[in-house]
Amino acid sequence: MKRPYAIALLTVILLMTGPLAANAASEEKAREYAELVGAKKMMDGMITTMTDAMVKGMQKSNSNLPADLPDIVGGVVKDTISPLIPQMYDALIKMYAENISEEDLEAAIEFYRTPSGQRLLQQIPVMMQKGGQIGQNIVAGHIPEIQARLVQALKERHPELN
Repeated sequence: MKRPYAIALLTVILLMTGPLAANAASEEKAREYAELVGAKKMMDGMITTMTDAMVKGMQKSNSNLPADLPDIVGGVVKDTISPLIPQMYDALIKMYAENISEEDLEAAIEFYRTPSGQRLLQQIPVMMQKGGQIGQNIVAGHIPEIQARLVQALKERHPELN
């Protein structure tokens, strides 16, 4: 009588650990992919992008700021966010593993190891920066419209704010 329970328990354990083993393999492939595409370098670049955006915003709202503002902001942002990068990187790896099949990760890794994949990796940051600038330029012309619509929407939904 104990044997069927043991077999059932073993079956349940195997069924439960099968996905864990597959996930571990997927996380290994996800980590390999992230390293190949330079995810940590992109995260470091994010710090610079955030710093630049914060400085520009501060300078727009107040022209009497000190000349060393970029250094101050950069130091604070870097000191605050840099220690978080390993946590963000691990979360990124987990997200890749959960959302991209191991087969697709392997195919992407194979592609990015080719000369064409390497050239694309070099161009992606440039294209992202240019794409962001294109979006900012297009949206900038619509800021007054967005502001007017926001004011109207707030008035409609919250008449007590009038």
